[in-house]
Amino acid sequence: MKVSSQEINNMENNEQGFFSLWSKAIDLDSARLFLNGNFPDDLLFNRVSASYSKQDYNGLVDEALTYFQKAKINPTFFIAEHHRKLEQDLLKKSFKHETSFNIMKLKKSVPFPDKIAEVSIADEENIAVWILTYMKSFDIGESFKIEVSKRAKKCLETKDCILYTARVGGEPVGTSLTYFEANTAGFYCIGTIPKFRGIGIASQMLEIAIRDARKQSDLLCLQNLEIDNVKSFYEKRGFETVFVKKVYQR
Repeated sequence: MKVSSQEINNMENNEQGFFSLWSKAIDLDSARLFLNGNFPDDLLFNRVSASYSKQDYNGLVDEALTYFQKAKINPTFFIAEHHRKLEQDLLKKSFKHETSFNIMKLKKSVPFPDKIAEVSIADEENIAVWILTYMKSFDIGESFKIEVSKRAKKCLETKDCILYTARVGGEPVGTSLTYFEANTAGFYCIGTIPKFRGIGIASQMLEIAIRDARKQSDLLCLQNLEIDNVKSFYEKRGFETVFVKKVYQR
């Protein structure tokens, strides 16, 4: 799929805007650094995301390492495949390529015909249900509930997010979230609790999110880590990878 440099910038800005709601965002000369000590082992919330379009990354690794060391968090870098010099700098400092981060754009909408769940928009009155369902869907321990609640409520308050809860027979079984920024809609937090997986609930939530997002944006996107093995799921639902970032850790 052909994608313009402006679309790449918009998708990158959308992704970084969303994660800024979940982590402290620090702007560096050629990257944005995310830190959240309350999620110390989650690489999505603790990383450097090197700007796709920038060319000069001199000093970035050392500058970022000072932040990670101060926060006592394992350093992680997300870099585009064409960032050859930055990649060499990381390898010299004993970083290893652990996985990849796929950025996908909706090419065509694939309808899912069977209605399995009731999907509704979460609000202030039922945000607690969304939070609990999200934690169950992503196997997040009870010790992280305060931080998840803080971040989810922040998303709700921004008015740039739509949070969805799926229910089967009245039981909450899944979540998703759409974030709007840079004339782009990004889909996040798509998950289903274990006993309801594999029957099409995530597909239905995504279809409804796409339908609603089209009312505000023409560019629809999402991201996923290669290690999560969900890329093929999104490909079957009309998404196509438009660029990839390598994930380096040590």
